[in-house]
Amino acid sequence: MRVGRIPLLLLALLLVLPPVAVHAAARTYAAIPAGGLKASKGTGNTVGTTIYETQPRADGFRHINTPATIAKLKAMGLNTFLYDVWVSPKDWDDLRLEFAPAAMQAGLNIWIYLAPPSECQTNPPGNCPLPYKMDFVSWAREIANLSVQYPNVTAWAIDDFFAADANRQLFTRDYLTQLRSTSQAINPNLGFYTTFYLGNALNDSELSTISGVVDGIIFPYLGTNGNTQDPGYVTQQLDQILAHTQSKNLQLLLLIYAGRFLDAPLAPTEDYVGQVMDRAKPYVDNGWIEGIINYGAPITDDPQVNSDNLAQTGNGRLSLIVPKNTPTPTGSYEQGSKRITVDPNADSYQLSFAHYDENARVQAVVGYQIKQALINDTVVWESDVEDDPNYSWASATVGNDKLYPLLHGKTSATLTFRLLERKGVGSFPVDVGFDSVQATGMTVPDPSFETPHSWTLARTADSLLPSQDVWFADRPVRIRNAIAARWGGTQQPVSTGPTGVKNLSMYGKGRLRLSLPEKTATSAGMCTSASQRVTVDPNSPRYELSFWMFDQNYAISSGYNYHAKDVYITNSSGKHLLSRMDVQVDPALWMNGQGLWNHMDVTSFLKGESSVVFDFSLCELNGVGDYGVDVGYDNLETVGFTFANPGFETQSGWTLNNNGPMHAEISLA
Repeated sequence: MRVGRIPLLLLALLLVLPPVAVHAAARTYAAIPAGGLKASKGTGNTVGTTIYETQPRADGFRHINTPATIAKLKAMGLNTFLYDVWVSPKDWDDLRLEFAPAAMQAGLNIWIYLAPPSECQTNPPGNCPLPYKMDFVSWAREIANLSVQYPNVTAWAIDDFFAADANRQLFTRDYLTQLRSTSQAINPNLGFYTTFYLGNALNDSELSTISGVVDGIIFPYLGTNGNTQDPGYVTQQLDQILAHTQSKNLQLLLLIYAGRFLDAPLAPTEDYVGQVMDRAKPYVDNGWIEGIINYGAPITDDPQVNSDNLAQTGNGRLSLIVPKNTPTPTGSYEQGSKRITVDPNADSYQLSFAHYDENARVQAVVGYQIKQALINDTVVWESDVEDDPNYSWASATVGNDKLYPLLHGKTSATLTFRLLERKGVGSFPVDVGFDSVQATGMTVPDPSFETPHSWTLARTADSLLPSQDVWFADRPVRIRNAIAARWGGTQQPVSTGPTGVKNLSMYGKGRLRLSLPEKTATSAGMCTSASQRVTVDPNSPRYELSFWMFDQNYAISSGYNYHAKDVYITNSSGKHLLSRMDVQVDPALWMNGQGLWNHMDVTSFLKGESSVVFDFSLCELNGVGDYGVDVGYDNLETVGFTFANPGFETQSGWTLNNNGPMHAEISLA
């Protein structure tokens, strides 16, 4: 499924279907037990959604760990795995030779999920369903044959029929009819689905194109503005879609993001996932929709990504968000409030706190979004989001002169932190944070926002997203528990406090940091990097590189073609560019590899070499005057060679190459 410019990679999907689902083809899921079908799938730019074997096999590939995956799915109370054929050339063979028979023995059903043309990269070779690529007639035939051999293969789906021009051109009604007739000639009970976003799902013309030749649609729920925080519109949107799909004899499945959606401001929490399921479950129980899908549900034992913790101290903060491409009304606001205890006889009152924002620092847009602190609805402090450095915490203090008249003689008051839209915006994304409250003459409960739901949230416009953003290292376990609690799975113990390391790494205590400060000039061609010479295993059948990268940049609409995240390899024939991504392309979170190229096959560069040099770089395509950026690399994995210090957990192993103001360091917590 595409998200902005970046495709979400392998999914983890959990489906809950009624025991008998009847639709246009009068097909039923006879193998599904009472309580409904439950499924999972994933890896890639989602995190923790595929369990791989720890070591490559004789073919040089790390294969899916079938026993571990099935055990984890069954422990969550699931009965179906939505298996994505996309990232590895071995996905299809792993499915037909190992996963399908093992899943059948375990009582686990399978839906097979394929990427469309917009998500198939062939030059250079990258993510694409192999071996048949975009020949979906062959896919329809071979999946149907597999479903006859293994009846637990009950359906298949192709992503995003109408989300890109290349997909629209291929998936005509005639072509879809051919796919359906091909599969039904072999197995008339095999289901066939696609993904429709809200706009597609309300488009009668697009629904008519697939009606009668596709069994149903998978609808990804994203609130009203591409978020994974607000569960409040689930039933409204389901009702809207059902008014269109029912007359077209199309089944409807709801997709919930239980793992990150790349364009969402914050990752989903266990509370969000549970609330969306609770709202949608009556639709399943009453047979109005065919099932519920939890996308990106983490099934590995990896912890939550460290950089998701944006608190100044501890794990919690108040977050006040305006998503991108989201208009706001003038005068609207979002806030968090707390009733505080006041000493009525204090001689002096003082309030201090930390505040933070992520936004595009553009001088011309001051006067739009204002951070405020209020006592009993009286503003005692304010600052434009443009006033302070981005991606860093600043401190503020409100003195006795403002607080004494409001608090003296009182025993309690209401403290509020607010983001005010002084002037409405069309698209001015921002994430404002408040944290580390300290007070004199008064007591503020939970001053560091560490306890979920302890502050009262409010908003005056649906486009605004206030939340108490509390990070947990074991959030993946908590999300699995939220799912298992609703479908009869096994609950796992959770921690009572922080167990992670507070920094901007992906995992562990370190990362490679390549940076340029704000208000600093560069010229085209400048680079800063970390390099390492590695020894090549001459006996490896192939060579592979996987890495994760991240950036904090002060994004501006004209900011393309300036900063590039580059990976180079130098072998006996010279220096070669392996990967280049503009910092403007990726969301500012950890991403695996380059777009549709994640586990990079570097055999052509390493075969026959005794050693090569890798450079992980930040390079200037054009000079800048004021365009600060912080790029990170972490979690390097390889086949056929080994890095020293691949997780940047110490200062060893790497040669750091600075270039004027462009700086390279291994940043350790």
